[in-house]
Amino acid sequence: MKENQKTYLGFRPIFIKRFLRGSAKSLPVLGPLLKEITFGVLDDESAKAESEKIHNKLDEILKGQDYQEVDFAEILLALHIQTDVNETISKRLKEIEQSLRDDSDSPFPEYFGKALDKVIAGNEKIRADIQKLSDDHKQQSVEHKQQIDLLNEILAKIAIDEKTKLAIEKIFLNILHKEDIPQWQWPEKLQEITKHHQELLAKLQTIESGDPAVDTLRDKARRIIELGDYDNADQLLRKAVDIDRKAIKSQQERLDNRKLSMSQSLASRADLAETKLDYKKAIDLYKEALDILPQNQQAIQAVYMNNLAFLHHTVANYNEAEPLMKQALAIDEARLGKDHPKVAIRLNNLALLYQATNRLAKAEPLFKRALAIDEASFGKDHPNVATRLNNLAILYQATNRMAEAEPLKKRALAIWEKSLGENHPQVATALNNLAMLYYATNRFSEAEPMFKQALAIDETSFGKDHPNVAIRLNNLAALYQATNRLSEAEPMLKRALAIWEKSLGENHPQVATALNNLAGLYQDTNRLAEAEPMYKQALAIYEASLGKDHPDVARDLNNLAQLYQATNRLAEAEPLMKRVVEILLQFTRRTGHPHPHLEDAVKNYTGLLRQMGYSKDEVDARLNRLAPEMFKSK
Repeated sequence: MKENQKTYLGFRPIFIKRFLRGSAKSLPVLGPLLKEITFGVLDDESAKAESEKIHNKLDEILKGQDYQEVDFAEILLALHIQTDVNETISKRLKEIEQSLRDDSDSPFPEYFGKALDKVIAGNEKIRADIQKLSDDHKQQSVEHKQQIDLLNEILAKIAIDEKTKLAIEKIFLNILHKEDIPQWQWPEKLQEITKHHQELLAKLQTIESGDPAVDTLRDKARRIIELGDYDNADQLLRKAVDIDRKAIKSQQERLDNRKLSMSQSLASRADLAETKLDYKKAIDLYKEALDILPQNQQAIQAVYMNNLAFLHHTVANYNEAEPLMKQALAIDEARLGKDHPKVAIRLNNLALLYQATNRLAKAEPLFKRALAIDEASFGKDHPNVATRLNNLAILYQATNRMAEAEPLKKRALAIWEKSLGENHPQVATALNNLAMLYYATNRFSEAEPMFKQALAIDETSFGKDHPNVAIRLNNLAALYQATNRLSEAEPMLKRALAIWEKSLGENHPQVATALNNLAGLYQDTNRLAEAEPMYKQALAIYEASLGKDHPDVARDLNNLAQLYQATNRLAEAEPLMKRVVEILLQFTRRTGHPHPHLEDAVKNYTGLLRQMGYSKDEVDARLNRLAPEMFKSK
């Protein structure tokens, strides 16, 4: 219970205890304590002046200059004015008097009794205040005794030892001092407190940290918890927490460094696996590298996500690739800002995925945004800008917007020629890309010199047996085929095949592309017996490298099926054509977007079935069984 009366001085209990328990020799601490406690808390000017007067008199007494009763009276007045709810002023003064009388060396006892009498007898207000405090104290004592009796009665019914009983009593009294708990709730609360108290002690008894300093602090905390001193126990446990927190931080830093090292090694293993065309292993390794990578390595996380996404892209796991690319983009946008060149790279890669899944309308704004970022970051004539121009041009070409694609490809070529020199391999790529546009628009006379120039640059740059040279040979051969110069095309295709087999290995997808192209030339020249094993070999390479449901596998299945169809082996062609449609339907279901060749595949399969003698209704029924959501029986 707190007093509501206004007070001049407010002695804190801790200082009162120091004063009461000391002898007269300890009295020199009283002056500084009074000054510390009173000044700064008094808001009454006269009270402050009176307090200053008391301090001055006290200084004189402590120096031994004045032992007049009035001095003691004023000191006792100062002591009287403070109010503590646990003890009355009169009791406190009597304790002081007794303390002084017990000290034979004290000069004060002979004056103290008179001073006390003068203080109490000479001021009616003081006497009334003391009487009121005394009455309040008696009432509080009665209430306190009643509380103790009730607590003891309740605790007697709980099976605990005397030590625990005293601790619980102390804890509960402290709680009652802060919270008003109805007495009808005491039994339940005491049971709850006792249960938690015992569980806490048991827990502290069993846990060990391995750190002697922490274990010592916890052991000390446990011992004083047994006495009910929760506040000091909390301070000890807080120190233990601080020690552990510092240790954890230090160990976490070492652990994160080791995790980073392991993640980087896993990523290197993934790159090795990708080089060996073991895409499944590479995917698994990059997943593990991401899992072990510390969360604070966001820059590396974005790179790993990007690389894993490209692996998924390679094997047509587009649904797995897309969220990874989006996450990598989001990380770099948050980390670097939306206009950073690395963000342009992420935008470009996501756009390529949209393009691969026939979502050209979604790809275009990303390509444009990437282009704008690089133009703003590097200037309009930077090689990075040329790359963005080239990719956007390819999208325009894919959407048959040749008039928009051509100036972009020309601008990319001009940038690379100016910045890298006319004989740089990147210039060869730009020449090849522009030539492909001319090829697609039947401007063969403009395309041919560019294909030849690109071939010459790469032969000079890399040597005549480099894989890039094989790409140039393959494209120039395609132009020769388109212009019915098959005898010129054949040696180029054979040379490209030999280069890829030697440099990449006989089971590389690029070798399958060369076999497929050469087989197509043999089919065009009616050498079907030579074409067939090449188609089959190309198909086997793609199935082994990319999986049996990859869209590129569908392309090779279609080529082989058409060869069977051309040789009137319709029963052999039918399951292959059916697989083509199934693969492209799977692509459409996985991505939610129709494959660009699905319509042609359905037409090819329909034509084959009709050639085999199936009626229109039978054909429709077969298509309906393949994809009832897309085809309806009529």
